[in-house]
Amino acid sequence: MFHKSVLPVLALALCGGPAWADTGDETIARARQAYYSLASRGFTGLECSVRPDWGTIFAEERKQNPTGTDRGVAALNRVRFTLSLKGGHDLTVAHGAFGTENAREIEGLQNVSAGLDKVLQGVFAAFGTFVVDSPLPSPSTAFKLAEQPGQWLVTSAAGDTAMSIALGKDLVIRRTEVRTPSGISTLVPTFKTTPDGLLLGGYRTTYRPTDGSDRATDLEVALAYQTIDGLQIPRTISMLDRSLTPPNTIPISLEDCRVSRTAAPAAPAAPTSAAPPTAAPPASLAGTWHGTGHQVPQGPHQEWQIVMKIGESGGSIDYPSLGCGGTLTPLAADGGAARYRETLTYGRDKCIDGGTVTASIVAGKLSWRWTGQFGSQDFAAAAELER
Repeated sequence: MFHKSVLPVLALALCGGPAWADTGDETIARARQAYYSLASRGFTGLECSVRPDWGTIFAEERKQNPTGTDRGVAALNRVRFTLSLKGGHDLTVAHGAFGTENAREIEGLQNVSAGLDKVLQGVFAAFGTFVVDSPLPSPSTAFKLAEQPGQWLVTSAAGDTAMSIALGKDLVIRRTEVRTPSGISTLVPTFKTTPDGLLLGGYRTTYRPTDGSDRATDLEVALAYQTIDGLQIPRTISMLDRSLTPPNTIPISLEDCRVSRTAAPAAPAAPTSAAPPTAAPPASLAGTWHGTGHQVPQGPHQEWQIVMKIGESGGSIDYPSLGCGGTLTPLAADGGAARYRETLTYGRDKCIDGGTVTASIVAGKLSWRWTGQFGSQDFAAAAELER
């Protein structure tokens, strides 16, 4: 039943983290920069109308009682549901008048509303952690990082709760796990590649009790996005509750969304003639940088060499082990970071042309991120370069 679908308790507080050991700052800093972040774009809140597809949600019930289910779905369609998100984790789900004075109908509508609230609380807990903020600890926070074959493992303990993140060498989060005396929660995320970083596209989460209770859950969530005021905001949520027999599908649309954000800096006065040139890259980026890149999804070459030269008016980039390279044209500069358009001048039959390169200095090294597209497939790559 829809109103019994409860998301497992995920310790998504990994983003802040209790006392960690002090190793791996540079790796975590590079990883955090690889992800799309609403907080870094001034996001402070969201308000939307919520429109669940009640007909799909109660499809199984309709097979047993079509008349009663149709009446209930019609009643739910008359109720207006809204959500309000403050910051990344303070979500309120509200509803309008039920439009009935029948006590039994009111009780049923209240149960369904409570189920919707639990579903949205769970989804936005993940959204707040992976999209608004970051599930990875901040560089200023102490943490423990252990290198394993093909990945790093970030671990922490707070009282009787143990938490871990499996982070691939390509900087993609593969899995989070939380262990408590009562059970084990896992979350396996999937990401969409965007020019501004990896964006949460969905996840599968499970909860396995270890205290003898019968509260196991297995949920799969897919997110599609819309652009509101330049920000990526969920447009549709599709949840599949695999812990039920048969599995229950819960489709939800978010409409008429409004975002709030910190005030943007005042735009400079428009020039009277030509448009202003692109801001010069920070002087700290200037020089020749070397390192090893990792691509997502992985191609035939799992690792490859990078030689990147940056000057005031742009630069060049070469991938010696791949046999390709080209020029870098500045697109934008902000603080200590800069974005470039990569144009291949040789090896176009071997590498993807027209990608975007983002570079910034982290702990004395250059954090390098590349995004591009070939056909309908998005690709991303990351590296840590040294002079």
